[in-house]
Amino acid sequence: MLTAFDLLLIGIAITIMLVGLSRRCSSWRNGLAEDRPGDWAGLISYLFGHKKILKNRNAGIAHLILFWGFVIPLLIIILAQFGFTVPLIPARFLSLLTDILGIALLVGALFFLARRIKSRDPGAPKRTIFPLFILLIILITGFLAEGTRLSIVHPNFSWSSPVGWLLSIGLPASPLLMQLMIRFHFFAVLFFVAILPFTFMRHLAAAPFNVYYRKKGPRGELKPILLQEGPLGAGTVRDFSWKQLLDAEACVSCGRCE
Repeated sequence: MLTAFDLLLIGIAITIMLVGLSRRCSSWRNGLAEDRPGDWAGLISYLFGHKKILKNRNAGIAHLILFWGFVIPLLIIILAQFGFTVPLIPARFLSLLTDILGIALLVGALFFLARRIKSRDPGAPKRTIFPLFILLIILITGFLAEGTRLSIVHPNFSWSSPVGWLLSIGLPASPLLMQLMIRFHFFAVLFFVAILPFTFMRHLAAAPFNVYYRKKGPRGELKPILLQEGPLGAGTVRDFSWKQLLDAEACVSCGRCE
């Protein structure tokens, strides 16, 4: 049950995130004008199908796992805050689904963490490893909290929470430990939300806009160069179009463009 203090912390974290995203948005909106009609069909196809990302099979599958492993539990958690009463059997299936997606998300996060550490760019791990580490903390503390809870109620077997049940075998039946894991998990989630605009994880917000406004014509098409218009190229950030700045905002330093 959320307390008034918890709601205050949630409000602070969301405010920090929104202020950060607003500032990032202002930075690319200061770019040069460029006419880019939106593409809703392309956005929906890209997000739900992951067609382009899946061209790189291993990374694509891992990203697909991360995407659905993040979105579905998030929707379940949000709906749970409205006090809906779900019948026992459907509730257990939702619990099982959350467990499965949690493990999938953990595997996906570990894959990308290893991928970043092995990156050829020595600066890439420093920029990207921290938010992935926080994500791992969120997942691990969530499972430990569930495992400790199950060790307290002593179920013979919980098919709806298989991971928590396995962990409960080796965890003490300690209400204090359970509360510590719940609070640690809660604070880690809030921290992740607050730092989102300030790490490469901001692509969660920037990427949908980037796809929505992506170019529909031939890729790599060059614009005509008019020598009489002055210096060639970009001398400052303001010489880029807003879409080019948005491209940079959505970049996750994967290295595939190099």
